[in-house]
Amino acid sequence: MIKNRKRNIVRYFCVALMSMLCGITLLTNTGSALQVSAAGNTPIHSISGYESHSHVVTQSLFGTSSNYTESKYKSTGIQVYASNNKGTTTSGTSIELDSSSFYVDFTGANATYVPSTAYENMCYTTHYRFEIKSSSGYTSWYIDYSVDIETEPYERVFNVNGSKTIKTDSEGTDTMNFQPTELGKRLVSLYSGNFTWKLTRDYTWINYDLDNKIYAVYESTSTLSGSILVDTTTPTLSAKGYTNSSTISSGSYVNQRVTFTANDTNFERIYYKVPGNTYWNSTTAKTYTSSATSGWWYVYAIDAVGNKTSEFSFYYDALKPTGSISSNGTTVASGSYVSKSFAYTASDTGSGIKQIYYKSPVSSGYQAYSAGTIIPATAGDGWYYFYSVDNAGNQSASMSVYLETEAPLIEIYRNGKVAYSTIMTTGGTFDTGVYFNRFDYMKITYDSSSGNVSCNYTLDSNFQLASNFTGFKYTIVLTTPTGITGHYTFYVVDTHPYISIGDMNYYNGQTVHLNKDTYVSFFDDSDITDSADTGVEITSEGHHIIDTKATYKELNGMTLSTPEGTETTYHLTLNDRAGNISKINIVIDKDGVDAVWTNDEEEIPNNGYTNKPVYLYYEESSVTATYSKDGGEYKTYTKGAEFSEDGTYSVILQDLAGNKTTYVINVDTVSPAGSLYADYQEVENNSVTNGKIYFTWDGENTATVNGTPYTRNTVISEDGLYEFVLQDKAGNTSTYKIRIDTLAPELNQELVNSSEDYLVGKWFLVNVDDTQTSFADYESALEFASTKEFEKHVTALELDDVNNFTQYHLVASKGNPVYDVRVGTYWRYKSQANPESELYYFDESLLKEVVSHYAKAYVSEINYYTLDENNYGEVSDNMFDNTWTSDDGINAPLGNNYSFTEFDSCEVYMELVGGSEGKVPVEFNVPLKEQFNVTGLYEVTEIDEAGNTSNYYIFLDFSAPNLVVNAEVFGDGEVKEMTITSDTVSTISTYYYKSFEVSQIVDNDSWATIAITNDGKTTYYSKGDELPVLTEGGKYDLVVYDRLNNSYEFVVYIVGNEATIEFSPNSESTEFTIDISLEQEFDTIVSLEIYKDGEKLEGVTPDTLTYTFTKDGTYTVVLRDNFGRVIERSYDFDKSLPNGSLSIDNSSRTTEEVIFSFDNSKYVAEVSKDGELIETNSSGEILVSDDGNYSIKLINLTDEENFNTYEFTIDTKEPGVNLDGVEQGKTTNTDVSVSWSDEDVVSATYTKDNGESVVLENGAILTEEGIYVVKVVDDLGNTTEVIFTIDKSLDYEVYVDNTSATGVETTGENVLVINNEELHISVTKNGEAYEYSFGDVLSEEGTYLIKISDDHGNTTVIQITIDKSVNAHATTGNGTISNEEVIVVAGEKVSVIVTKDGQAYDYILGQPITEEGKYNVTIYDAYGNQKTITFEIVNETKSVLDYTLGESVEVIEVKHNGEVIEWDSNHLNFTEDGIYEVTVLVDGEEYTFELSLDTTAPEITLNGIEDGEAGNVTVTITDMTEEGTVKVYKDGVEIEYNLGDELKDYGEYVVEVTDELGNTRGYSFTLEYQMNGWAIALIIIGLLAIAGIVVLICLKKKRVFKD
Repeated sequence: MIKNRKRNIVRYFCVALMSMLCGITLLTNTGSALQVSAAGNTPIHSISGYESHSHVVTQSLFGTSSNYTESKYKSTGIQVYASNNKGTTTSGTSIELDSSSFYVDFTGANATYVPSTAYENMCYTTHYRFEIKSSSGYTSWYIDYSVDIETEPYERVFNVNGSKTIKTDSEGTDTMNFQPTELGKRLVSLYSGNFTWKLTRDYTWINYDLDNKIYAVYESTSTLSGSILVDTTTPTLSAKGYTNSSTISSGSYVNQRVTFTANDTNFERIYYKVPGNTYWNSTTAKTYTSSATSGWWYVYAIDAVGNKTSEFSFYYDALKPTGSISSNGTTVASGSYVSKSFAYTASDTGSGIKQIYYKSPVSSGYQAYSAGTIIPATAGDGWYYFYSVDNAGNQSASMSVYLETEAPLIEIYRNGKVAYSTIMTTGGTFDTGVYFNRFDYMKITYDSSSGNVSCNYTLDSNFQLASNFTGFKYTIVLTTPTGITGHYTFYVVDTHPYISIGDMNYYNGQTVHLNKDTYVSFFDDSDITDSADTGVEITSEGHHIIDTKATYKELNGMTLSTPEGTETTYHLTLNDRAGNISKINIVIDKDGVDAVWTNDEEEIPNNGYTNKPVYLYYEESSVTATYSKDGGEYKTYTKGAEFSEDGTYSVILQDLAGNKTTYVINVDTVSPAGSLYADYQEVENNSVTNGKIYFTWDGENTATVNGTPYTRNTVISEDGLYEFVLQDKAGNTSTYKIRIDTLAPELNQELVNSSEDYLVGKWFLVNVDDTQTSFADYESALEFASTKEFEKHVTALELDDVNNFTQYHLVASKGNPVYDVRVGTYWRYKSQANPESELYYFDESLLKEVVSHYAKAYVSEINYYTLDENNYGEVSDNMFDNTWTSDDGINAPLGNNYSFTEFDSCEVYMELVGGSEGKVPVEFNVPLKEQFNVTGLYEVTEIDEAGNTSNYYIFLDFSAPNLVVNAEVFGDGEVKEMTITSDTVSTISTYYYKSFEVSQIVDNDSWATIAITNDGKTTYYSKGDELPVLTEGGKYDLVVYDRLNNSYEFVVYIVGNEATIEFSPNSESTEFTIDISLEQEFDTIVSLEIYKDGEKLEGVTPDTLTYTFTKDGTYTVVLRDNFGRVIERSYDFDKSLPNGSLSIDNSSRTTEEVIFSFDNSKYVAEVSKDGELIETNSSGEILVSDDGNYSIKLINLTDEENFNTYEFTIDTKEPGVNLDGVEQGKTTNTDVSVSWSDEDVVSATYTKDNGESVVLENGAILTEEGIYVVKVVDDLGNTTEVIFTIDKSLDYEVYVDNTSATGVETTGENVLVINNEELHISVTKNGEAYEYSFGDVLSEEGTYLIKISDDHGNTTVIQITIDKSVNAHATTGNGTISNEEVIVVAGEKVSVIVTKDGQAYDYILGQPITEEGKYNVTIYDAYGNQKTITFEIVNETKSVLDYTLGESVEVIEVKHNGEVIEWDSNHLNFTEDGIYEVTVLVDGEEYTFELSLDTTAPEITLNGIEDGEAGNVTVTITDMTEEGTVKVYKDGVEIEYNLGDELKDYGEYVVEVTDELGNTRGYSFTLEYQMNGWAIALIIIGLLAIAGIVVLICLKKKRVFKD
């Protein structure tokens, strides 16, 4: 096929050649370009580039042609574009698209390339292909053209991604004339990514030149390729706060710089516009952080193909708002106190106020507040707090004000009590009328909502009116925080009120006793000129009752009295203006003293009897008392003193009035006596008897027995306790007790016999349903387990008729099941053969056998009592055994833990049966084991108080069991019987035997046990068990004990394997070791001997089991162990030569140090240098470093003739290196020459700054900066290394605003210089020396000359100017008001932003500003410095004057209509009409401006009517007092009106007159029609006439209708 195709092509070209000769042209080329105009991110890409052409000769007539290649620049005209594009055109091989669907447009393609030597441009395209491949090589899209000339007619094939279209000549297209325009416009869809495109063309052409004998047919291929980037993804742009990384939303106000992060595969730039700029800046970094410029910022990101994020905006504002508080038209400072209404306002020069917050005294937190809202004085006292927040989140400083409207309460305390109280509503001087005593305590309190006040005395604190208060009158001065001052007067006195009786004065606290009537006078301090309502209160008690109160004058000279035989006490209470109270008692007593005898339990009549201590009780004080006993001498009696001794006492009482009274008492404390009789014999009190009793006494006393009356000498014989109580006339009693007991004691015997303290020593545990129960024998345990198994698993059934039973095959039977089936009860239970199947049981005995079979699983192995913890579970009845058996076979309860209780016995004795000590008394309530220590049977004798006796036995056990054993010693051949006890093991606790048999456990406890442990396993044996025989070698630990834990331990060793002896030479065979090891830990070597060549060696002992020997010979070991065995072993030893370790090969040479090591415990070394011995070394290591020839002789310490020799040579001389221009290890700022003179140098290199090694020529000169290491090596490897540094520069950095910078001449930021090496620095500022160190911050304005140098002569000078201020000013003061034009000028290049009344204002520096308004001028210089000037232009008269000047403005003077007035700081708030002239001081310069206030509305004249009246008149308005407007409203609707016009129409009129400032005044009147009397009469007559006419017409119409 290919051959035919080529043949046809040749045929074509032959025809073509003929055509050429005939002058016919077969190939033509036409085309047109596609015009596209659209808007998008990417342009229209026109493909152009260098095509590579390869030309191959396929036929040649003359053989003069050859293959060749060429490269031609080609503008293909093929366009690639998206439907939406910029409309601009680019060219090249790199294509960028922002759409996944785009066009490859061939409609404007240029003609294909034709070689210049092609005859008449004859060129035939056989194949044309445009393809796009992904980055992985996959063909994503292609369009392909080819021609098939084997067909008739020729077929031209167009293939787009496998979809073919075939065209032939019959379709009217010239097959031989293909151009790319035929491919049309193709839509391509790709995913985002990187692709390559390739344009390939195959074509054939003819080179024909007969003159030069050239004719050749060429087959050629051209290629052109490039790249396509498809990116449909818009970049992402995130914004976070620079300070706290918070997410920032577009359109936000922020008070921190913002960090933007862009993310896109094909990211290109971030664009940003700084506030105040009209242009965009950009950065190629994916992260950008905004600066601290205030205002609106705009940011977006874009990728390589033009995809762009939406525009992000934010407002940066780092300035805090400011606030102000005003009250009653005056600005007040934060923290002030006010009593009037107040308000808060805030301002912000940046993002603007977003919200104001305030907190009232009653709110728990801050809440929203509207600026300027008046907080009335009625809002409530307390602190109010305010702050404002701007839109960027900046918070102003908090401001506070305290509202205090409540009038304070003032109180004066005298000694803790309120003496004066008032509400302070106004200032002034006030007389409190309060009197104090000298040394009284005074307290002044001031109670207001704020508690804030100033006072000349300390408030809320008690202070004493001490020596510093020497006068009489004093004043308290109080000033409130709102400015009210009050003066309060008080007084100090010295004397308290008192009374006078006769010529005696009596004072507070005194009591006056009188026996006659008297008169009294009353007085207070002489300084109290007006006693006012103070005076005396008199009360009394006793016979004469009085209760009166009056002034001193009214009661002066009053008589106090009482009748004879009575007593009256008068209580006088005097008070004065100082609050003093004097209490004085006057007792007029004309009666004796009342008293009574008592013992605190009962009162006793006078002349009565008592058997208890007694005293005379009387309430009256100041009584004189005397007493006499049994008629003796009278002595002083102390009130309350008791009489306790027997006798008769008389007491005489005399009161202050001299009255005497006598009281008598008889004291008898002797108890009456009686007698007890038992068996008619007198016995002692509290006796016990087993006979009859009675009680008797003398005199008239009475008695009871057990609480019931008893008749003297009555006989009592029944058992019991009897208590007799005998009582005499004085109430004294005697008690007598006696008990009748005829029963012998038995309770202790019952208790010790019934004790269940001791459990058996062997038992079985039954575990059923997780419950364990113990039994003393297996049969009981199995019976219990079988019962539980029967109850749980056996089912009882009833059979009435055997014919009803059919399950014979399931009957458990020992014989024929048929014969076992019967009526009555039968059971279903598990089969003995298989527990998973059940059978029927008619044989109950068989059932029990099977149940017992399964119940055995519940029963444990036998358990033995141990000295450790024992598990009994729930104890069954047969588990207790408290009986011990004596050696004589007598059983008795064990009593070790028993304590005798003194129930009814008074004596207990115990006697050891067979002992010699006799009866021993027993202590009650003390365990017997603490009273006795001998094991044995004891007889107990108990005797009670009545002499009744009981006898019985108790066993005490303090001994461990004994063992009877049969033991055989190794090698003895004889078994010996012996008894082991706790006493024998105290001296011998370890036994060594060949065999050991326990034949008997001897103990009074039938459960005595022996525990034997071997190899970690313990086996128990008890009395009655088959006892053990130990024959297997090993260690046995035996513990012998009973149930009382009486025990002892010992060890038995049974002989095992004999000891082993091993001989082990070392690896060099220079020594060998003898190791003796014992197999059992209990083996012991009794003797040990070692022989060498038949001779016994010294120093061998049994406690050392390892020996090392170094000598040749035959060694024999002989030992004997603790079991009597003798062991003998022999060994022959041959010793080897010594050996050492040399760090280099023997007999070699080296340039390094040499180490020779050896075992110094075996060898010694002799070192020779250059043939001479220099050292004998026994340390084990030799280090040689000096040059020379060495020989080392290594000698065996135990054999001097056994040695080795080691030889070597050391040569360490280094080559010499010369440095010209620097010293070794130093630094220079000049070139350095390196050379050497040694002829044996084989290598010279250097490194710079740890870089690669460079070959160095002898005499080379090094010029570059760096740290040099030069290395010179000789033929033996000896190396010389020198280090030096060439430093021709200074390493430092200049930082501007914390950023490293170079070339900065002027800046508005701080500057610092840091050194990265050791440098020196000197600085001048504005030509003068300036102290500076590296790292210091330069922040002050000025020109700095910085000189930096090092120690190597390097020097540099830097000049930087710091400019932090703006050189600009206005023609008026900053923050003030001007009536003139204002001009802002600058002394440097600046930019300016001006706002007028908050709106942007176009302004050029130097131009005058004339319009009224509030101006804010912000000026920026080239270095980021900023200056703000504010002012307000006021030219016209205002109806309101309320201006706040800047904080830096000081108001010097304010005049109103030429007269100086007061003003409020820099807040100008004026309300009276007139001209105000204000002079202020700003930055040291004075400025003056005027403000005009007009608040008066104009007036008019109403002609024809008065304001507010009504009438039927014509009204005109004239005489308007000033320029303004007049508006007239009729019935609520405005009408046109000019001054002077007449108003006649009826209606309600309102007239508003307004001047140019908006001041308005209103008038009103009403025009209405009013009739007189004649008019009213005429109207009535007219109406009657009309009514008559109407009636006539109606009557006439009625008649017509009837006709």
